[in-house]
Amino acid sequence: MAAKAEVAIIGGGAIGFSTAYHLAKQGIPSQVIEMDGIAAKASGRAMGYVGAAGLLTFTTLNEWRSEPDGMETYPTGDLRPCLELGWESQRLMPQLAADLKEEGGVDAEYGEIAVAFAAFDEEEERFLKRRIAELADEGFDLSWVGPDELRARGLGLNPEVRGALLEPNDGQVEAYRYVLALAQAAERRGASIKYGEAVGFGRHGQRVSSVKLASGEEVGADAVVIAMGPWSAQAASWLGSDMPLDPVRASCVRVEMTDSYPPYWSAHGIKLISPKVDGTVLVGYVEDRGVGLEDDRITEAAINKMVADGVHMVPGLGDARLVEVRVGILGYTPDSLPVLGRLSGWDNVYMAAGLGTFGISLSPGVGRTIADLIASDRTAQAIESMSPARFGL
Repeated sequence: MAAKAEVAIIGGGAIGFSTAYHLAKQGIPSQVIEMDGIAAKASGRAMGYVGAAGLLTFTTLNEWRSEPDGMETYPTGDLRPCLELGWESQRLMPQLAADLKEEGGVDAEYGEIAVAFAAFDEEEERFLKRRIAELADEGFDLSWVGPDELRARGLGLNPEVRGALLEPNDGQVEAYRYVLALAQAAERRGASIKYGEAVGFGRHGQRVSSVKLASGEEVGADAVVIAMGPWSAQAASWLGSDMPLDPVRASCVRVEMTDSYPPYWSAHGIKLISPKVDGTVLVGYVEDRGVGLEDDRITEAAINKMVADGVHMVPGLGDARLVEVRVGILGYTPDSLPVLGRLSGWDNVYMAAGLGTFGISLSPGVGRTIADLIASDRTAQAIESMSPARFGL
């Protein structure tokens, strides 16, 4: 058996390394067990948005969910219970990105960005204006911006745009660099990384005593965090639990535009234009259900749809050069809420999974929350509605 780790974290993505980093800040060492590489799956291929407003894309804007070609499918649950984590993550990220750069030497390319939800017909305009009033009580600083002002801000939206709901105070990172920054900063604070495939657990009573690897090696631990994205359901099954987690393939493309795009995350429903700090632009995105955990192939239909949607929103994208396609497998629960907290019946096993498309966005708050639960069995964040117990876990 390998040397014992105080906390074993299975999964080397944004959630796993955020947890490792926040544990290290409290003086608790951990070992992150990763099968492939740092941010090798969805975390390294994400659009990198950070902000509570994005949660509303799937919640309050889901009247725009239907797509006649059946290609896009979206969560249907109410994500408001995640808003506190969203606000906390948004608050933490600017300083976190600065700290990570100083401690780990990797620039996560954090940048401030506004969100403009565009309306292209009268019904959408009425809907968005209604949401501005309704969401004011939930702390959102929202306003309506007309087409003349949108043009003045340089968004380059289709001339048919009637205006947009504007949320001015969000942020973004470059996803892979962010996770790498977390990993290197966590290592410098005492965390370690072990490459290997987890295949089971050693158990002693109501405690997990080790993580078993395919190599035959075991990693002993006082506590275990399951942060394997959609593969977390497999880990739950090793403990006799049936975790409902639906794998979804998510895609976006990165392009280089002839002219720079202003710092606005432009959206129509969940059709997105996201300028990055390095000057490139992410365009997307498409979700496909009914796929397997390893089915991260990109389809020509998905690429064509994202490009067509992007050009319809911002005609200037018609001259852009495609430089990258990003595809990752996400995991969604039936109610679209994450699964966060200690597993019922186990004294030392914690789940941080089912975040769907919000893994990067919520990772600062989730990492700190899980670290707090391990350190003191308490957390400042309200996560009761996201407890594993709601699924009998």
